[in-house]
Amino acid sequence: MKELINELSQHSANLPNIDARVFLEFKYPEIRELLKHFLTLISAALMFSVAFAEKIVNFETASNVQKGLLIGSWGTLIIALGCCGIGLYTIYLSAEKAFAQMAGQTGLDFSSIVGTSYIFQDLSGILFGISMCLLVFAAIAGKF
Repeated sequence: MKELINELSQHSANLPNIDARVFLEFKYPEIRELLKHFLTLISAALMFSVAFAEKIVNFETASNVQKGLLIGSWGTLIIALGCCGIGLYTIYLSAEKAFAQMAGQTGLDFSSIVGTSYIFQDLSGILFGISMCLLVFAAIAGKF
């Protein structure tokens, strides 16, 4: 039992390095790939909605509400794209700090940057959902 306690106490002194290692080996690659795919999805949604804007809303007969909803959808997609890019960049910065922490540099805490990245990632997802709702509302607003 004493050996187990000694082993646990030795490991608890290295917990920041264990956290950094788990982050670098599992969380960072998964989050990075997720964000790259989400960036592609947002870009594709923006390009398709711009390319097929005339099919969504007939600009000649559309009301100002429909046009506003469509433009609002594009605006939120652009902001979502930016937030996703910032999330991708900040997750990269946190990986750099985690690697430096594993290399023995003290005073570095990557978890605060990870939290910031999560905020931008979540904001990007929320904005994407809002933009898709605005796009649907723009399409059905002309029906009423």
